[in-house]
Amino acid sequence: MRAVLLLAALAALLPLPSQAADLTLRFSGRFQPGTCQFSVADVDVGTFDAAYFTANPQSPMVSFTLNRSSCASDLRVLHVRMAGTADSSDARYFAIPATGGVRGLAVWLYTPAQQTLAPNQAGFDWITSGTPAAGHLLYARLVRTGAVSAGTINTPVTVQVTYN
Repeated sequence: MRAVLLLAALAALLPLPSQAADLTLRFSGRFQPGTCQFSVADVDVGTFDAAYFTANPQSPMVSFTLNRSSCASDLRVLHVRMAGTADSSDARYFAIPATGGVRGLAVWLYTPAQQTLAPNQAGFDWITSGTPAAGHLLYARLVRTGAVSAGTINTPVTVQVTYN
């Protein structure tokens, strides 16, 4: 009898057959860096007689503002660069296409600290401090690079901005 009770007690200690199932839980989503919207108005550098540049090596400066809006708060530094065709006589300046007839002038872009924004070179870093909108003051002027001939100016410059 003791043996039967001992066997019954041992049987009670043995695990009963059980079933198990593994489940896989998947997480999904997307992380996108913040973005900004940019705008800038066309810049009118003025109207001059060709003779003006005989006595003056450059035109008066004209200010313009590069604006940003709707910037995500995670954007802290915007790297700004100006792209375009460099003048053949001085690569610091933007070339004026010959289609308008103007010769001997180039466009000089620069910051308030007079840092030249040369074509296709590193420009400046714009610290945002996480604010969604602001403007950055810039300047332009015409620079004499040779004998000046009259015509019209239409110089395209592309503003390139990279984030963080």
